[in-house]
Amino acid sequence: MGERRKMSGMISYSATLSSVVFFCMLAAAAATQTFAQSEEDELTRLRYEVQVLKGQCRQYEENKAKLEDRMKMIESAIVAQAHVAIKEEGESCSPEVVKAAVAQIKKDAAPEVKQIADKAAISVLKANEEKVAMDSVDILHKIPDYLPNYITKGLEYHGYFRSGYGVNSKGGHMEAFQAPDALAKYRLGNEQETYIEAIFLNKNWNPDPEGVTLETQIRVSYKTQQNQTWDLNDQVVLREMYGRMGHFVDWDPDIKVWAGQRFLRLPELDINDFWWYDLSGYGGGFEDINVGIGKLDVTFVGFASNDINLSTSQGRQSKENINFKLGDVDVPFGKGTFWVNGGFVKGGIDTVDTSVKFPDVGGVDVGFMHYVPGEKVNNQFGAQYGCGSNTSLSAGAIIPTDPDDRNSWRVRLTDMYNNQIAKNLSVQAVGVYQYTYSGDATKNNETWISLGFRPIYMVSKHFGIEIEPGMDYINNPRDNYDTCLFKLTGGIRISPGMIFNSRPAFRLFATYAKWGNGFRGNPLLGGTAFLTQTEGMNYGVQCENWW
Repeated sequence: MGERRKMSGMISYSATLSSVVFFCMLAAAAATQTFAQSEEDELTRLRYEVQVLKGQCRQYEENKAKLEDRMKMIESAIVAQAHVAIKEEGESCSPEVVKAAVAQIKKDAAPEVKQIADKAAISVLKANEEKVAMDSVDILHKIPDYLPNYITKGLEYHGYFRSGYGVNSKGGHMEAFQAPDALAKYRLGNEQETYIEAIFLNKNWNPDPEGVTLETQIRVSYKTQQNQTWDLNDQVVLREMYGRMGHFVDWDPDIKVWAGQRFLRLPELDINDFWWYDLSGYGGGFEDINVGIGKLDVTFVGFASNDINLSTSQGRQSKENINFKLGDVDVPFGKGTFWVNGGFVKGGIDTVDTSVKFPDVGGVDVGFMHYVPGEKVNNQFGAQYGCGSNTSLSAGAIIPTDPDDRNSWRVRLTDMYNNQIAKNLSVQAVGVYQYTYSGDATKNNETWISLGFRPIYMVSKHFGIEIEPGMDYINNPRDNYDTCLFKLTGGIRISPGMIFNSRPAFRLFATYAKWGNGFRGNPLLGGTAFLTQTEGMNYGVQCENWW
């Protein structure tokens, strides 16, 4: 009878285990179905779930077949055991006797089998609970990536702002110190405005991974001087609005087409916010064309000045650019970007004063950027040349045009070096050299040299000290400038991390500036408070952030 109990236990245990496995299969299938239903519009995920279900069905069928074979073997063993028991008791082996013997074996083994089955069920349930818990954690980890796409269908919000308050050493409101004719200023403790850019990017989420990719981006900005938030002249300005589509040609899926109003700029020099090659404007083109050695962008951009609404017999004067840029090229010690840009400004007769005729002016600019990548140490070097309408080295031009503009040209060299020297010490250094020939017969040249750096020493994880010395030299015979502006800022910084660009950054700063007599009387150097002087000082607080 002991053997009968063991054999009966094996039968019931196998049957119970089969039920539990089948139940788990059904539960997994139900959970998968529920997950799929919550993502009805995700064709890719549906395809994946179908494959999973097919795999589970195949596995179930294989397990079912194995269990059935095992069951047949056990049933045969029970019958054989019944025959042995009957013979031992001297009974006949008629079918009725064998059937009754099998039933008795199962009945006698029932309590023991139930106990074994209960233990097995508890073990299986615990294992299932652990798996469900692990699956739940996995799903939770995927939620941050999944929900933005599923709920917003690819809508992202990015932006930048800076705001604060400062006063000058005389007690009046803060004004920045910037050298006349310099195209940028050193920023730390030298920004007196509240400024924000809000960027709305909709990736027009496409559930088909083999389909086209679509993007629409809108950027608006607002700027006001300190203590002038309620100035009714302040405006919200549209800075970008364009659409872009990719993956629309099979032979090069990376190619994208775009059109609209867009920022088209190479990386800036951070600490003086100088966008040294800025092709921003209105237009369209193709980008990321694979040409083997790199990626080619072909862009048509038009520019019209907001400052001078000059109407001629040809319409409002503007400049058109056609730009070819080859990037991501392997060069010694890093990556290279090359470009050539042709520009043209159509002249005409002034509609206000018909005696004035503006000439047609064309031009070209070329450039090269060398970038040494690195997480802790990196360097960005740029070299540019432009002439005629492209002397500006940007999408814009001098408007209205002048015959001398046809002979003008400019050379510019820039460099930005970053180094995370230690965990709590980082520095950025920048330099600019620019020489411009205006095309005039006399007083026709201008030189701008700028040098500055900003070391940051973090005393602790969140508290640090920032120092930023900077110098701008201007030589411009036309404006009688041949002097320098020196600016020095010291500040206490609070930020989330210890790296150079950790944001947001909260600052308490003091800024001192000194300039030569050639700049005396220029309101760019501290405003009216220091108009007749050659030095000044500001101090205040600021928060800067991007996301």
